[in-house]
Amino acid sequence: MHRGSNFVDNAHVSDLYTRADTLESKLNVASENGLFKHQELVTYESILIPLVESIRLTTRNHLEADEYGTALTAYDHANSRYHLAIQSVGLYHRLTYVYGAPTLAYLTLVLFLIGFRGYIRATVEMLSGLSPSFHLAFPSIPTQIVLSGAVGGILKGVIALWTHVDEMEYRKVWATWYVLCPITGGLLGGVVYLSFFVGIITSTQTTSIANPTLAILIAIVAGYNWPWATGVLRKVVTILSPDDQGEPQKLLTKNSDVGPKDNRSTGSRKDKESGEPPAEPLT
Repeated sequence: MHRGSNFVDNAHVSDLYTRADTLESKLNVASENGLFKHQELVTYESILIPLVESIRLTTRNHLEADEYGTALTAYDHANSRYHLAIQSVGLYHRLTYVYGAPTLAYLTLVLFLIGFRGYIRATVEMLSGLSPSFHLAFPSIPTQIVLSGAVGGILKGVIALWTHVDEMEYRKVWATWYVLCPITGGLLGGVVYLSFFVGIITSTQTTSIANPTLAILIAIVAGYNWPWATGVLRKVVTILSPDDQGEPQKLLTKNSDVGPKDNRSTGSRKDKESGEPPAEPLT
């Protein structure tokens, strides 16, 4: 652990700094979610002060053993106070702002409505005497495709929720993003399906898809993987754009590359590329 007799190995110092920095992010998220408004046992400053001291010490190039011990003690104290604050909050606020229970309930409800849409339709017909047509969500886009894209969006939302809750970095300001997950997934699934459908018509002169399961899978993938779906749409835009002679380029043939080629130059952050909310507090 020690280099020579006085200094601590840089790997240990770096590890402690990473843990302290992660705790600072969790503390900021908890404060933003109202942790210190819903309990008074632990104050924000009682966690922040020792945490800042730990970070200050671990940013040095060479840390002596006694200084490392001080930094470690300060981190342990801040960490224990943070968890005490979390446990001191009432169950309702903990489920809402720490574990994202309302968000999970919303995503589950949407999935339930999609899965039992047949029973819901039958109930509506029985109560109203009407027989609504749900064959097409939009011209040439079957409702089943849009719903499949919504399922992909729900899967994306559930995985993002699990990741942020597991890291104790779930933020209530992301509620809008989670609400839009099924909607965005459904729209992307439908539009990507239409893109492939038009390509099939152009290349094979047929208006039917031989394997409907493949179409459903494409919609689910588009609803889940937003960068891939937007890459397909950018490819369509490129194909439909006029060439040097002012004529539209050839439309989606068998050899057309419809894979995603995301050449965006703005922002290389992982969260932007994945379409998920950023992992660190916004400034």
